[in-house]
Amino acid sequence: MKTRLFAGFLSLLTVGTLLIGCKQTPKDSVSTDIQMYSFAGEGGSKTVTVSASGTWTANPSASWIEITNQTSNSFDVTVGKNDTGALRDARINVTCGTATKEVVIYQAPADTSKWMFRLYSDLHGSVLSPTGKYVGGYYSTVDKATNATVTYAVFIDMTTETRTEIGPYTEDALLVNGAWACTDDGKLFLGTSAETVMFDVATRDYVKLEAAGIEGLLDMQQVAADNTTWVGWAQDALEIVPVLWQDGVARELPKPDRGYAGGICGSAIARGISADASVVYGSTWDNFDYGLLYWTAADNFATAHWAGEDVYSLSEENPEYVNGLITWSGQYNINADGSWIAGTYCKEFEDNKVAGTSSGVNYPAFYNTTTGKTTVFTEFGDGSGMAVCGNLGLIGAPSFQTTSGYVVNLDTNENLGTVAQWVLDTFGVVIPAGYAVYMPSENIVWGAMTYAPEGMVTVWNWYLGPVAK
Repeated sequence: MKTRLFAGFLSLLTVGTLLIGCKQTPKDSVSTDIQMYSFAGEGGSKTVTVSASGTWTANPSASWIEITNQTSNSFDVTVGKNDTGALRDARINVTCGTATKEVVIYQAPADTSKWMFRLYSDLHGSVLSPTGKYVGGYYSTVDKATNATVTYAVFIDMTTETRTEIGPYTEDALLVNGAWACTDDGKLFLGTSAETVMFDVATRDYVKLEAAGIEGLLDMQQVAADNTTWVGWAQDALEIVPVLWQDGVARELPKPDRGYAGGICGSAIARGISADASVVYGSTWDNFDYGLLYWTAADNFATAHWAGEDVYSLSEENPEYVNGLITWSGQYNINADGSWIAGTYCKEFEDNKVAGTSSGVNYPAFYNTTTGKTTVFTEFGDGSGMAVCGNLGLIGAPSFQTTSGYVVNLDTNENLGTVAQWVLDTFGVVIPAGYAVYMPSENIVWGAMTYAPEGMVTVWNWYLGPVAK
């Protein structure tokens, strides 16, 4: 299976340092209880706990970071109000002898009279509910008393910025590996090593996701704005099947009558659903074939339709090669009324000559379920359609290792600029050079940026929307 990878870089300024004392030993070691932290624009403080083999130094790389209340095993990081109008970042190098640990500090710009920007670098996985009411996610940390890794589920009500944490749960009880979906009434679906669980912000507890009559491991992917219509898939030893839940009752959705490259369709999955619950989309899941599918409420989701039939073709020389619409792991590709689905036009051959490898050449594309027409944007080069809001198409580039994004008008095919430029023009807010993942409405943007500490790629989500009340 293809897996989307991400990579990025951050440039950070280096200024003066604060010295606590340093002792070199043959086996120097140092660690901190956090690797990164994001402050709101108004500022604040955060305590960092240090474990080291000897005395250590804490070196802030920017003058807007103040280190205070130093002890033998901790220090406080304090930042004031960020009046720069832009997200800012710096790092603190905690060093003991030859060992160094980096703590990255972010601070959002101070809120304007209308808009707020939040970066969720503290969450290891996060999702936005269909209308943007909740940010849901989770994080894992080390319990200081037991030295065990524990996990917390997190709900953030974006209308008030009230944060609710549920936990802790040890790895033996709950080994979380992903945040899949969140409803507007406060249900959060998290993936674990063995199952999908559903947390409820009201009960502050979780239950195992179930689907009577359906065999295999269940995976929830997205929910509609009615809070009761969900989509995902079930996997057993033989195949993966798309699943639709309506008012708690689950049923399998039909697979298409052929595979993406012809033949019999082996497996298929449901990835997402429009906010009005009128259209479900997903893909085949056979080897490296991820043909874009959709089902509609017009026939009670009884037929699997192919998206992009107008741009689909098979190579005459080698039928394994296909030009057509595909999709990977996005849960937000469809707009609110189901009229547009974002995807990727994967071109594996040209003039019956193979375009490259079986992965092909990828272009951002958008399929209109009403007209049956596909719009492909080749001018951006390698990229993917990420989401649609109204007539705005969101593009991520490149298609793998995505680091940047663009906004296009699907009515006119006009390029409205990079996501950062479009946000500045529309909201007057400076955001990081990331990409937009989802827009539940014209005044809320859910985006992402990447960071690669010590060679490990991390994706953080960000939120731009009305100031909380």
